[in-house]
Amino acid sequence: MTQRRINHAESSAANDNTFEAIAAEWLKMKQREWSAGHYTKSARAFEPDIYPAIGKLPIASITPAIVAKAIEDIHKRNVLETATRIPQHLNGVFRYAQAKGLCRDNPALPARKILPRKKDTGRIPALLEFAALGDISRRADMARISPSVRMGHIAYALLPRHG
Repeated sequence: MTQRRINHAESSAANDNTFEAIAAEWLKMKQREWSAGHYTKSARAFEPDIYPAIGKLPIASITPAIVAKAIEDIHKRNVLETATRIPQHLNGVFRYAQAKGLCRDNPALPARKILPRKKDTGRIPALLEFAALGDISRRADMARISPSVRMGHIAYALLPRHG
């Protein structure tokens, strides 16, 4: 009889602790911290891909492979910003679930590694070498221009080269 009660309680808890239910709690908590626009975009990001894939699953039963598949599906649709943002949100939901004792591991952590890394563009050189900046600064000082225009010339000289 005791074991049946435990099984019933676990089953009931699993139904209440689906990914979608826990994500809704996490989003509600984050709503106070985030701007309205960020909250809306974040809440909507789960709807087309994450909730259909893992929303009804008990949060404790979700594995890195399940999360990785959902992220890969988003990446295949070529919505790269969403594909990079979703793992951050999933990480937040699973950390929240861990804090509440609803799951042991965070299956979103290893899944972040499946996305390709952004190409490092490296350092972009300025339009002028530092020594040439002195010449521009001296010429600007001699010209009859306002201080804001003078600073604009200097700032423009320091902008990265474009092609």
